[in-house]
This record gives sequence, structure tokens and C-alpha cells, in this order.
Amino acid sequence: MSKISEVSKTLYVPLGGRIYASEYFPDLFYDAKAIELKNRIPQDILNYKLQSQYTFLASVSRCITIDNIINSFLEQNPTGNIIELGCGLETTYFRVDNGLAKWFELDLPEVIELREQLIPCQERMTFLKESVFDLGWMERLSSELDKQPILFVASGLFQYFAETMIIELLLDLKRFQNSYIVFDAVSKAGMKRTRKYMKKLGRESASMYFYCDQALDLVEKLGGSSELIFEKNFFQGINKKGMNLVTKISMLVSDMFQMLKIIELKLS
Repeated sequence: MSKISEVSKTLYVPLGGRIYASEYFPDLFYDAKAIELKNRIPQDILNYKLQSQYTFLASVSRCITIDNIINSFLEQNPTGNIIELGCGLETTYFRVDNGLAKWFELDLPEVIELREQLIPCQERMTFLKESVFDLGWMERLSSELDKQPILFVASGLFQYFAETMIIELLLDLKRFQNSYIVFDAVSKAGMKRTRKYMKKLGRESASMYFYCDQALDLVEKLGGSSELIFEKNFFQGINKKGMNLVTKISMLVSDMFQMLKIIELKLS
């Protein structure tokens, strides 16, 4: 653990949410692999006094939407490529893999080393021990990948970096033909709320920078063939049955002011 940065330590947070939902809201979301990992992660992540039902279920709502986007992508491109940027301890593969797609899990070396201990590499999966912003992996994959479509997935990643870095990354990814990206983003107003949450978790040193109020503004900055495919508020369409009133109100307020959203772009 001592080798992992404060930003990298946030990889436990969404895993905690998936465990919570699987235990208390299995009809909404169930992740068998996350349950397997329950006793192998820092237990303060599952401290129900430290977190709230809303914060646990926020990351799960993100998973539900992203899973649906991946499923739709794989229905159209069964042998496509899924590249999870800043993969952390994501267990997406175990929920949505179709038995044909190729998966690439990319993160910093110390994170992938932790992942290797907890979630060993799977069939048709490749681990990449590099920074998301390293051009080296892009150059290798752009020549090694077959011509199948690519879906990049960035879950809980972009907000920790400056907008200039995110724009540059997206422009670099445009080198991959027939490629798409799905990611989550907070609005400027939502950023304040998210920072407060991270402070409560003792992760305030994991500074947050990038926010996106309008996806079309981001598309304009990318130019060329970039296109907005999908934009959705986090909790839109989420079944809130059984959730407490405070959670429901928090979700309503978040969607009303578009504080949290999922965005899918066509890059090239």
C-alpha cells in the first residue's frame, strides 16, 4: 500500500460501492467478483458510518450505465476491443465479457501489480503497466491491434487531471481508427460536492481538477470527426426502490443540476 499514491488509492472506493450494492441492492446491481474481494481490501472503505448510501450507490449507478454501453458496443462489435484506462480494481470484464472481445487493462505499474494479486489476468486480457498519458502504449497498440472497433472506458479517472491533459489525451486517442470513449464527468458545481466527499474519506490530497458542464463544448475542442454519441445524468433511469429518502433526494438534486454525467464520444 505504501507504494500507491493518494490518487491510486481511490481505486478502492468504487469497489466498495459495488460490494455494498451487491449485498443490499442485488436486484439493482450484483457483482460476484467484487463480493469475492470483500475481505481483501482496506475495511475502512466499507465503513458505513464514514460513507453514505448515496456515495456507495453513485459509483454503482455509473457502472450500470457504462455496462450497458459496453454491452451495446459488443452486440454491434462482438470481436471488438475494450481498453479500460486507469482500470484500478474494476471488475467490468466479469460482468459483461461476451467470450470474444479483447480486453486491455491499463494503469500505473504499482496499481497493476496490486491488480495482479487480487484480480489475475483473464482470457483475452492484456495488462499494460503504464500511465494513461504515455504515448508508448498508444504507439504499440495502434500497430498491434486488429482493425476491430475500439471502446475506451475511463471510469472515475478524468477528474484527477487538468483539462489540458484530458484534451491532449483525447486528441492522442484519435489515432485509433473506429474508436469511441465512454467516461464519467462532474460539473463545476458537482466538483465541490465530490471534493467534500473525498475529504470525508481522508483522500483530500487526491486533488480534482477536470469538470465538464456541456459535453458539446468538449467535442468542439476536439474538432474533426469527434461526435457526441451519448450523454446521460448519473441517476436517470436508475431504479431507486428501497433506497432511503436522503439518497433519493440527493440523486434528484444531482440530476436536476446535472452534477454527474456519463458521456460517450466517437473519437475517429
